[in-house]
Amino acid sequence: MDKATAKTQELADKIYEIDNQISESRMLINRNKSLMTQYESDIRRLTFIAEGDIQHGKIKKLQVCPFCNGQLTKDQGESCIDAAVAEVDKIEAQINDLRSVQQSIAKEIDELNKERAAIINERRQIDATIRGELKPQIAQLRTHLSDYKLALGQYKAKEMIESFSDVLVEELHETVSEEDGTDFQFDVKAKFKEVFQAALEKELDYILEQCNYEDFNKARFDMDDYDVVADGSPKATEGQGYRAFLNSCVAIALQNCLEQFGHYIPHLLVLDSPILSLKEKEDDQGESGPVSETMKAGLFRYLVDHKFKRQTIVIENRIPPIDYKDARRIHFTKDKDNGRYGLIIDYFGK
Repeated sequence: MDKATAKTQELADKIYEIDNQISESRMLINRNKSLMTQYESDIRRLTFIAEGDIQHGKIKKLQVCPFCNGQLTKDQGESCIDAAVAEVDKIEAQINDLRSVQQSIAKEIDELNKERAAIINERRQIDATIRGELKPQIAQLRTHLSDYKLALGQYKAKEMIESFSDVLVEELHETVSEEDGTDFQFDVKAKFKEVFQAALEKELDYILEQCNYEDFNKARFDMDDYDVVADGSPKATEGQGYRAFLNSCVAIALQNCLEQFGHYIPHLLVLDSPILSLKEKEDDQGESGPVSETMKAGLFRYLVDHKFKRQTIVIENRIPPIDYKDARRIHFTKDKDNGRYGLIIDYFGK
């Protein structure tokens, strides 16, 4: 928009400059017309003088004075015709030069008018572009900017909620710790809470967010049920598909934490049908919604991106269409004569 506006201003300056040149040329033409009129008047005056000189020779001259009857002397006056003719030739040469100048100026004015018309046409095209393309684009960009500002505000609100959730979870842990005071010399739950719980909850937050868990905000590990609580909802309250999904995420998070602590590092993870029955959360009537493809793709994409850490085997009927990069995929055909029959080589079910 700035470039188009600058170009329009530049063309307007050129039009103004051309208009000034045209005005100066027209003023010069008018002055030359006045001079041409003066030259024509001079020629008529010299012609009148030459004609008068010619007619003067035809006038009968007096031989005798009408008063005293004395003889009059005959004085011969010089003729002015030659001088008039020479002056006329000079003026005609100036007139011819003046006509040539007038023609050049008129041609220059025509060229300036053509250039002015071309510039005006170009300026109209730019104005049309501004009205037809740039202004709608600017309006669309303003709409996008408003959307971005709204999204930024929501993101900041999400950060505040996450921070507040961290505080609530920490206070909940402290409250439970105060209520669960014990005299045992070694409390496994307390030690788990002290050493392992925070790391496990951090991993759960990261994994559920990476796997696009629906409307996810915060996860915690419940010490009474020894299970995950996502956004304040215990796993037991979720549907079968969501429970299987959360079980897989807990297994991955647990393995990641064991690798971080380094005491026992399991190098193999096997997941059986983590997304087979995954559905959207059931409504009040108990009807299932459409399959959550984003969560399916999110889980498998996470496994592909982190395959370098361990060997992971996933057994699933139908996998989501994502980029599996160099991950190995084996298709069980249940056909002895076509590919691999099943998980165990050379075993054929009845």
